[in-house]
Formats: sequence, structure tokens, C-alpha cells
Amino acid sequence: MLTSPTHLRDTLLELDTDLGGLPGRRVALLGFHDANPTRVAGNVRALCETPGWTVIDLRQAAVCLPERLPETLAAPKLALLVDVAAPLPTDLSLLIRALRDAHDAVVWTNGTRCPLPATRMLYVIAAGARSLDQLPPQLKAIDFMTFG
Repeated sequence: MLTSPTHLRDTLLELDTDLGGLPGRRVALLGFHDANPTRVAGNVRALCETPGWTVIDLRQAAVCLPERLPETLAAPKLALLVDVAAPLPTDLSLLIRALRDAHDAVVWTNGTRCPLPATRMLYVIAAGARSLDQLPPQLKAIDFMTFG
């Protein structure tokens, strides 16, 4: 449950303080669950307004990652918001795998190749997940996790 209007943002910033300086390509996950849509919307808004962060909300809109992510992969701080109750976009799974396995590039489902920065920390924020058992298999493979 989100305990304040900035709970998500504050937890993400703490996670970034702990992990953001690690070398190489990595992925971290922040899971949360809250049944109050107003509280969730307020937290997502605060998260999206965090200076220096690029946040892409993949929960509802069909976002074409191969078109959207190449320019955002160079952003200093990057977070992708997903809903664990919905199928994960295949391109997101490909990006997570490429970063987790320290590949130099990700090959999207449309066949295009996108180089990855030598150092990249990607944060996946999983709405609807209180614990590891609530994550889809693609997200269970992420090395660093916290639930708030």
C-alpha cells in the first residue's frame, strides 16, 4: 500500500541511491500494490514529475518501445511502469533480457537493433505486485527487487 503521495518516488530514489552507481547494464524492480486508484494516480504523477527522471507508463496505452526507447535509453534515469495483471510487451522482455545479460544492443521484435549504453540502470515499477510470486516469469528474472 502506498503510504504517502510520494511513496513510489521516495522508494525509487532510495533504490537508485543503493544501485544507481553500479557499473554495467542492470535492471531493478520496484513492486507495489494499492487498491485505491486515486492514491496510485497521485503517486504515478509525482513519479513522472521527478526532475531528472524519464518515466514511461506502459500500463494502459500501447506504447511502441522500438520507437520510443532509443532516445530515452540515453536518459540519466529511466523507469518503466507496468501492470503485472496485463501481458508484458515482448519488447520490454527483450530489453530486460539484453540489459540483464549485458548485451551491447537489444533487437526489437520488428528486427531493428538498438545499441545500449555501456552503463544503464533500468528500473521496472510493477503495479499490482506485493511479492515475487505475483510477478510474471519475465520479471522474476530481474536480479534486484524491492516491494513497497
